[in-house]
Amino acid sequence: MINSYISLKITSANFENNRKIMKKILLVILLGLVVGSCSTEDDVSEKTTNHDIVFSVSSTDNSRLSNIDFNILGSEQEVKHSSYSNTHLPLSRTFLNHKVNMFTNLGIGYTDNSGGAVGESFEPYTVTLEIRVDTEVKAEKDITITESGQVDFVTFSF
Repeated sequence: MINSYISLKITSANFENNRKIMKKILLVILLGLVVGSCSTEDDVSEKTTNHDIVFSVSSTDNSRLSNIDFNILGSEQEVKHSSYSNTHLPLSRTFLNHKVNMFTNLGIGYTDNSGGAVGESFEPYTVTLEIRVDTEVKAEKDITITESGQVDFVTFSF
């Protein structure tokens, strides 16, 4: 009877030790899963989409000297396009099936450089800046240019 009591006592002690070890193993596994799910790396592939992007600038006076900048910043392929002329209006640029990441910024900048001779009066005109994504107008702005050197812009963010 003493043998069975000792054996039962040893078995009971082994069970308690095994239980404590199993709890520790499960705790380590659980902590590993929690830490693994808190990774700081973002899965960009889930946030990248393809879009047709169209920038356009039109004016009530197409012979004004101006500088126009089109920008796509933050995408997989950043785009910066500039045009400086007095014959480029209306101006449009299309980027088909462009890969765009989350927080990508689209922008059009317009600078009038049509200053005349000293003492010559400035004839105001209107410029329309428009950004379309997949045929939908996302940003549009009508600007009345009242003086040479006037600068304005329009932006859109994904």
